[in-house]
Amino acid sequence: AYTAWAQETPATDQNTDQAQKELTPEQKKALAEYRKKAAEFMKTVHPQTGKVPIASVGVTLDVGENYYFLDAKDARKVLEEEWGNPPSTDTLGLIFPKGQDPYFNQYAVEISFDDGSVFQLPYEYLRVFTPSAEALGHAPGQEVLQVDKENVLIETVKPVGNYGIVPKFSDGHETGIYTWDLLYMLGKEFRPLWADYLERLQQAGHRRKTTTNN
Repeated sequence: AYTAWAQETPATDQNTDQAQKELTPEQKKALAEYRKKAAEFMKTVHPQTGKVPIASVGVTLDVGENYYFLDAKDARKVLEEEWGNPPSTDTLGLIFPKGQDPYFNQYAVEISFDDGSVFQLPYEYLRVFTPSAEALGHAPGQEVLQVDKENVLIETVKPVGNYGIVPKFSDGHETGIYTWDLLYMLGKEFRPLWADYLERLQQAGHRRKTTTNN
């Protein structure tokens, strides 16, 4: 599920010191482990593109090059084994954006900027990187690691002038002002920031849970 927003490209990137640093060995390890699990899972399914017949309902899908289709068997593997849904025989299949593996199940916001950049930012990612004092504290060293946000959703979004938004998350959090500069940075630096978050979870002895918000 995606919510699409379009904005002008920020004139400058803010808050990029952390995002622009090189990945530490621990971050690289955490990201590598995630990629390994995702790659192993993708070997168990069979993505399809182009003309895809669905014999059970007598239709043929035309799956564009920017997407891929998983048939009923593979879709049930995703929905039931990875996402924790109860068994069902009604599933016809699932369509995913190219480059997105179903191992990382998340609803996301798609934001496009006028320089042509398009970012798909998972709700969990936005929630754990909230710019609010709840997470950042009021001084260096007071940061609070945000955990158990795997199933969080965005319920509403309020504009803040012309420079940002305040999303209300399903866990009740609604105090983070996400400027367009910040959202652009979060999109541009997704991989190192997500790797940093995974590393901090490991250091805290916390493991992400299987998500169920599909």
